[in-house]
Amino acid sequence: MTNHSGLKKRRFFQARTFKKVKRVNITTNRYNLHEYAEGTLGVGNIEQSVKLPEGENINDWLAMNTIEFQNTAKLLFQLVQERCTTETCPKMTAGPRYEYYWKEGKKLVQTTHNPQKISNDYMNRLLLWVDELTEDPKIFPPMENDPFPKHFKKYVAVIFKRLFRVYAHIFTCHFRDIQDMGTEPHFNSCYKHFLLFVLHFKLLKKSDLEPLKVLNEKLLKNTKTQKKK
Repeated sequence: MTNHSGLKKRRFFQARTFKKVKRVNITTNRYNLHEYAEGTLGVGNIEQSVKLPEGENINDWLAMNTIEFQNTAKLLFQLVQERCTTETCPKMTAGPRYEYYWKEGKKLVQTTHNPQKISNDYMNRLLLWVDELTEDPKIFPPMENDPFPKHFKKYVAVIFKRLFRVYAHIFTCHFRDIQDMGTEPHFNSCYKHFLLFVLHFKLLKKSDLEPLKVLNEKLLKNTKTQKKK
């Protein structure tokens, strides 16, 4: 929407709390995008909900959705956090074939030569790291009409690459936990939304998604089946 007052308004994605997105009272383009996304999800059309609305700015759409997926990842991890300990998770893995090492820094190209091998604290560091990026005004400009950085989509891709690891670890190492809590359908729905989004905007490579290859194929097959009906 056009800002007829000529004054800059705060972008929707900057107004949030640690646990959930905080609604804003003013009508901004960012808020309208959020309402549009929630509306398409509300009718069960996940595939449609990831697509850029006609006439909207791609960076605004990526930014708003990055915050949405960030908050979702936080909430999902909190459900299993008490079961993700140094005893249960001495390594940060996504099954027996994949282990994640920690690298600090907000640069697009990581220069750390000795990544750290850490246990369950990896997820806390990861989510705090995402917070630092999304709260950096040079990367996620908080005011409408402020320009996004030149390589904004690359920053978004790096964030999604790490957010994927939250899902990968939970599904491969805490699957029985989410079943015990009766939250498996919710986890599947959230992850399907995430998967369709990263595939639609080509944010992750095939190799990045490899730890959940079987689940990915199942969810995508179900999506194709539903489209044919």
